[in-house]
Formats: sequence, C-alpha cells, structure tokens
Amino acid sequence: MSKIKVYKNDKYSDIWGIEGKTKEFKWVVSKEAPLDKFEYNPEMMTKVTESGLSMRAKALLFFIMFHRFGESRVGLYSNRGTARRIGWSIPTVTRAYEELIETNILYSSRILINGNIGYQYYINDYDEWDYPSNKLIPGNELIGIKDIV
Repeated sequence: MSKIKVYKNDKYSDIWGIEGKTKEFKWVVSKEAPLDKFEYNPEMMTKVTESGLSMRAKALLFFIMFHRFGESRVGLYSNRGTARRIGWSIPTVTRAYEELIETNILYSSRILINGNIGYQYYINDYDEWDYPSNKLIPGNELIGIKDIV
C-alpha cells in the first residue's frame, strides 16, 4: 500500500494524498477518519451475499469496497456522490447506508466541504458486523453472523 500523506486543511478535515501512476491523488477527509488499512476478506463477502441484508445494501457495500481511499477503510463518496455514480436516487442510497450502519458494517461522520455538510463513511472491522441471517437458506434460521465468525 502506498503511504497516505496527511495535509492540514481546516479544523474539521484534512487532505489525504496518495501517489498515483502520474501524480498524487488528493481527497478531503474528516479528521475522524481512520488511517489504518482495511484487509479485504473474500470469505466475509461471500457471507454478505448469503445474509439477510437487502439487495441494495449488499450492492452498496460492494461499491464501497471498490471505491475507497487506497487500501484504507474510508469510502470516497457521500450519499449524493454515490447516488450519481450508481444511478440511484439519494433516498435509496441513504436507506442503504442506514441499513449498513444499523448492522455495524459501516460507521459515519459528518464532514464540511466547501460550506456543505455531508457524511463520510468508513468500513468497520469484520468482528463488529452484525447483519441478519437469510431465513431462505436452510439452516440459517437461528444463526446470525456473530455465531459464524
């Protein structure tokens, strides 16, 4: 992983930079954002696909996995940016984000950028995830994710 450089921006946010192929990629990030690396685990992603999460929450999680700042756990886009890129309405994106937050898959913080307040989303540690079991898969009726991990 390329090392993330942190530059001071204002009292609420920093600017993160990471070396790209031709120049440094920079993004405004909340001061609350975690700098640690997120280890992608294909086995956990399989469990997500078999969980009782809504299809929109599953799709949004996979979108975030591939739209992070480098290998960090920081998602790049707010509700509006995500909606624009996925082609969903802002309320649909907001409901999906809320579902992922309720199940401790994501957490968020408010961020002020150019006078606008938005939310920045971060991927939680796998052991914090608490998504519902899928009752349509035989044997899953009484098993939640905490029982499997």
